Amino acid sequence: MIPINKRKIGVSLLISFLTMGIYAVYWQYLLVKNTKAIKHDNTRCISEMLCLIFVPFYSWYWWFTRGKVVKEEFFKHGYSASSNEVVFLILTMFGFNIVSMAIMQSDFNSLSSTLGAGEDTNSRRRLGELKDEIKAVEEKRKLARENGKKEMEKHATFNRAAKPYLDAEKMVRQYENYQHFDEIAVDYDEAKQRVEEKRAADEAERLAKEAEEKAYRAQLRAEKQAKKSGK
Repeated sequence: MIPINKRKIGVSLLISFLTMGIYAVYWQYLLVKNTKAIKHDNTRCISEMLCLIFVPFYSWYWWFTRGKVVKEEFFKHGYSASSNEVVFLILTMFGFNIVSMAIMQSDFNSLSSTLGAGEDTNSRRRLGELKDEIKAVEEKRKLARENGKKEMEKHATFNRAAKPYLDAEKMVRQYENYQHFDEIAVDYDEAKQRVEEKRAADEAERLAKEAEEKAYRAQLRAEKQAKKSGK
C-alpha cells in the first residue's frame, strides 16, 4: 500500500495564510513525500526541500517535472489527474505556488486509501508461489537422495551376494593355471635358452668385428712402417 498524505485543502490554505507561509513549507514537504511515495521511492526529502527553499528557480523545475510524474503515475494506477506540468510551471513563475499545491493536493486526496494494495497482494501471491516451488524442489531432492541411497544399498547387496561366486571363479582360474604350470615352465626354459643363445651369438659377432678391426689397424701400421723403411 502506498502511504499518501491527505489534507483538507481549505484548512491548509487558511493555516498557511495565518502562519505567514510557515505551514505552506510543511505542506510542500508532504507533497514532496507524496510524489516520492507514488513512485515507490523511499529516499529522504530533505535535499529537495532545501533546493525548493534556497535555490532560485528550482521550484520551476520541480513543479514541471513532478507534475508530469504525478500525471503519469496516476494513469498507471487507473486514475485521472488534473495536475498539468505546464499549468504548474506558469503558476509557479507568477508566484502562485500555493495554487499549484492546492491542485496537486486535490489529486492526491482523490486517490483510494488502498492504492497499491493489489500490488502487495500480487507480491504476496508470488512469494507464496516461490515458496511452493522451493518446497517442491526440496521434495524432489529428498526423493532423489532416497532413491540414490536405495540403489547404493542394492549394489552393496549384489556385491555381497556375488563375492562367493567371484572368489570361487578366482580359485578355479588359479587351479587351471596351476595345471599348466609344467607347460609354462618348459616354455619359459626354452625362451630363456633362446635368449642366452642369441646373446652369445651377438657377443661372438662383436668380438669377431673387434678382431677384424684390430687386424686391419695392425696391417695399416705395418704398411706405413714399410714405406718409411724403403725410403
